[in-house]
Amino acid sequence: MANVEPMRPTHRPAERDAQVYHPLDQLRGIIRRYVVIEGALSALLFLALWFTVGLVLDYGVFKVTGWDWALDGARWVRVLALVVALALFAAILVARIARRVTKEFSYPALALVLERKFPAVLGDRLITAVEMADVEAMGRFGYSKEMIHATIAEARERVAKVPVRDVFDWKRLWALGLLAAGLLVGTLAFAFASYAIAAGSSDPYRFGWKFAHVAGIFAERNVALLDTPWPRRAHIDLVGFPADGELAIGRDAPPPRVTARAYRWVIADRTAPEGWRPLVWADLTDAFVGRPVPPLPAAVLAPAADDAERTVDAVERLASEGDEAPTPETTRVRTALREQMNAQSPQGYEQLQEVFRALAEKADRPSMGRTLRRLEIPTEVTYKFTGRRTTGTGTLNPQQNNEFTGEIGGLKEDVAFVVRGSDFVSAARRIRLIPPPTLKRLALDQAEPAYLHHAPPQGEGYGALEGRLQKVAAKDLSLTGDRTVFVVPAGTELTLIAEAYTADNGTLSDTDRLVSAYAVPVTGRFPGTVYDDTGKPTQAPVPLALAADGAGFSVAFKETVPLPAKPAPGAGFAGAAFGHVVDAVHKYTDSRLTENVEFKVVFTNKYNVSTTRSFLIQVKQDQAPVVEVAVDVIRKSGNVYLVTPKARIPFNPDSFVKDDHGLSKVEYTFSYYAEDSEVVRGMRTRLALRSLLDLPLPGTTAGAVLPRLHAENFKLHDRVDDRLNSSVFVSAFSIQGGKLHRSTRQEFEAQLSRPKAEETSTEADQRVVKKIELKDAERDFFDLKFLHDEGLLAIAAKDTDVQPIYRMDLNVQATDNNVDGDGGPKVTRNAEPIRLRIISEGDLLIEIGREEEQLALRLDEALVKIAGAKRKYEFVRNSNGYKEESPEQVDAVKVRSQDAFGDIEKARDVVQSVAREYRRLARECEVNRLNDKALERYRFVTAQIEDVLSENPQFPAEGPTSFSKTQALLTVVQNVLNNSRWAPLAAVSDAENSLFALERRVQVIRALIGESQSRDRLKRDLVAIKEQQQRIDNEIRKMEDEWRHTLNDPNPKIGEVGVLSLAKGETKKVRHSIAWNQYKEDDLVVKLKASDPSVTVAPQITLNFEKDQFYFEYEIKAGNKEGTHTVTVTPAAGKPVEVKLIVN
Repeated sequence: MANVEPMRPTHRPAERDAQVYHPLDQLRGIIRRYVVIEGALSALLFLALWFTVGLVLDYGVFKVTGWDWALDGARWVRVLALVVALALFAAILVARIARRVTKEFSYPALALVLERKFPAVLGDRLITAVEMADVEAMGRFGYSKEMIHATIAEARERVAKVPVRDVFDWKRLWALGLLAAGLLVGTLAFAFASYAIAAGSSDPYRFGWKFAHVAGIFAERNVALLDTPWPRRAHIDLVGFPADGELAIGRDAPPPRVTARAYRWVIADRTAPEGWRPLVWADLTDAFVGRPVPPLPAAVLAPAADDAERTVDAVERLASEGDEAPTPETTRVRTALREQMNAQSPQGYEQLQEVFRALAEKADRPSMGRTLRRLEIPTEVTYKFTGRRTTGTGTLNPQQNNEFTGEIGGLKEDVAFVVRGSDFVSAARRIRLIPPPTLKRLALDQAEPAYLHHAPPQGEGYGALEGRLQKVAAKDLSLTGDRTVFVVPAGTELTLIAEAYTADNGTLSDTDRLVSAYAVPVTGRFPGTVYDDTGKPTQAPVPLALAADGAGFSVAFKETVPLPAKPAPGAGFAGAAFGHVVDAVHKYTDSRLTENVEFKVVFTNKYNVSTTRSFLIQVKQDQAPVVEVAVDVIRKSGNVYLVTPKARIPFNPDSFVKDDHGLSKVEYTFSYYAEDSEVVRGMRTRLALRSLLDLPLPGTTAGAVLPRLHAENFKLHDRVDDRLNSSVFVSAFSIQGGKLHRSTRQEFEAQLSRPKAEETSTEADQRVVKKIELKDAERDFFDLKFLHDEGLLAIAAKDTDVQPIYRMDLNVQATDNNVDGDGGPKVTRNAEPIRLRIISEGDLLIEIGREEEQLALRLDEALVKIAGAKRKYEFVRNSNGYKEESPEQVDAVKVRSQDAFGDIEKARDVVQSVAREYRRLARECEVNRLNDKALERYRFVTAQIEDVLSENPQFPAEGPTSFSKTQALLTVVQNVLNNSRWAPLAAVSDAENSLFALERRVQVIRALIGESQSRDRLKRDLVAIKEQQQRIDNEIRKMEDEWRHTLNDPNPKIGEVGVLSLAKGETKKVRHSIAWNQYKEDDLVVKLKASDPSVTVAPQITLNFEKDQFYFEYEIKAGNKEGTHTVTVTPAAGKPVEVKLIVN
């Protein structure tokens, strides 16, 4: 083969031989045609392969696994795949077509192609002719021109015989084309087979539409990069899930509960996240369905709570009569719907059924595959969540209306969340675990009732504290746990302030910034509570006030609208009605804390994550005072105590009166009356019963008179009308109250607005009396003689008169300082009244003498024990030292000695009990202020008994002895015998002599008691008989005077009342008895006048016989002036009566 060496021409080239160069030009055109065809087939093959592989990887993977890479995968993956495919396609076009087509082929190169393809024909003649075509130039290089011409001629002859088209392998192009076509046909055949198997149909028409839809969707997804989803067999929406696809829950909140709803009817909508949305009834136009759509009743078209519009699924469940058997409820609804629609339009209900049938036919058309679809309802819906570190799955439980519900448990971090049903996978939603909003501080800004912190201002009573509040220092509450409990006094106004958590630099995070807060009342009266129609509180949420920028919230328990005070009792019907109105409005306007309040506060951040905190405000109620008193020393007979009119009644040293917050008054309250003897009581009873024997005779006594007669007779029998009610202050309280620190009015007003810190117990004692103890024997007693001497009590008889017997009920009554409480301050008395029977000194001595008789008998018991000890010790004396000193002998004597010692011990116990009783008798004589002789006697006997019990006796002078000395001597002997030895004879003798001396000493005391009894008993009995007779005479004369006065006196008689004690500003009701006697008028005007202007009382009252037949009442209000005052009660007819008041 010739080698071609290109030569640079040095002159204009010679003309080319057309017959030689034409085949070469033809070859150049064939090469370009071949390259274009081959490149186009290569590109087509690439496209067929890309479509097949892409369809398998996209649609095939979706059908097999349900994973949709357009929706579930990252978008950049599709972009990258498209870029790679386009790059490969471009590379094919450039490499296989553009680069080859644009390449220029030289004639020598073309000649070489033919030479190599047809060497036998051309024999290098063509390449030689092409290279030496310029004969002249070749001649100059020394070549023979004739030879060159001959070679060209020969080349011309041979090239004419060459088939230029056979240079290329055209079968290869056919193979490429068939391969591309086969790949497409195979893909189509495989798709048809798969469709036929899956759909159970080999209809090419339906397959054609199906394949067209798949190919179109494939192109949209992978070429246009649209998020077009593959058609699914099911469609599921999450009900109630946030529209932005992100559900925020608290980190420690309960698992979120999700609801998924499956739909049968869906319509294509590119604006929907999945490309499809539920078909709503508004979509069903006449043009869309292809037939008239009848109007539905409004009740049927009303959307469900979670739907914006009524879906076709919902209407179909209600109205479509399909193959499924309807429930009784559905049957009832369909029957009602049929009646309503047929009433609006004939055959309206049947037209509705036709619409459903037409809609089913339309959805069955293959051409509607990308417009309208009728799907299946999945039998199971599951969920799956995926986080950075955790994943989880679960199944939602089927419910009614094609809904599936369940909790997403096990969340520990932010996750992506999807639900699956059949081949449907919802778009990924996020569940974020947001830290719930937290609080940095809980504080109380409160004001408490002023009476808890102040004594009344100088010169004023506790009424000055009513309704006033003392601001107290703010305090923080604990934030430990999820429940806050704190205690406040009743009547407190407070504002609960909650501050959201802030960082150290003061910034407030979005998770802690509040967007809303509300309270849910549980118990008690919460401000803003919603009441139902019956007036009962509900648990409806109450919005709370938020601080600026959501930095916290607050709750105020205050009186929003001050209401007027309720009228006092007795203000009449109008006053009572007004009081009921005030009570009814009060619960809406006054939220001050008067009872326990429990509520929950739910505060929420911008992510709709909430924190719930429970609050319990325990309201410490002001307790009623506690009165624990018991009398001491005085004699009790049955249920009454016997005292003389001069007695001062002491109290047990453990008696006390206390209140949790303070006492405003402690007083003795007592009522008393003269007691009738049995004889007089019998006479009064017969008189009261006499009217029962009176019969109304015609023309003589009117029947209406008898009730009045009965009343008058029984009134004479009932001595309760004669009771005088009185009260005086307890001195212990008055003394402590006088020491309290009282501010001026100006200081008091200034202190209320200044926050007050928690005070010490010492400071509290300076402003309020919380407890008094009645343990001072020289001060704490109820003194009858003092009250009599001061003219406050008239029960003692004159020296020449017989002492009447009185009955008195004595109470210690305590009033607390709770001026803000309902009904005013609380009042407490001792549990049982101290019932006194006030008798003469002689009667009391008789009772004491009877007790002495019993004490004498007990001394006799002691003497018997001493005598027994003497007999036993006689055996000791006769045996000790006179018998063999063996253990048996000594033990026998030792036992007798021990028995004697035990008898002396028992005798001593008896004598000690007698001594205690005599000490009490002596004390009883003292407190009853008996005569000096009686008092001296009991003191002497008591001294004698105590001496015989003492360690160092003083009596008798010739040889003092006592139980202690005797027991000491007996112990000396006993100690020796305990060592199994005989005691010294002198010791035994001394012990025996001491027993004899002790017996004589006790006998002397016994004789002293017996002598006194025998000498004084007869005298006291005679005096008592005489006094009893004289007392009966006095009572009979008094009863006669009362009866005569009732029958003859033309003026009414107002009964007296005892002395009354009032605190400053206190109001008290006074009750008088009244005997109308023979007063002719039905009305009686009574004027009231106080001795001091500070005492407030009505100027006059009018009594009516029918209303005030036996009693009448009025009110007295004390002022701020201390001292003793009087109120004169002057009737229009009759004698005036004075009421004595003690104001302190």
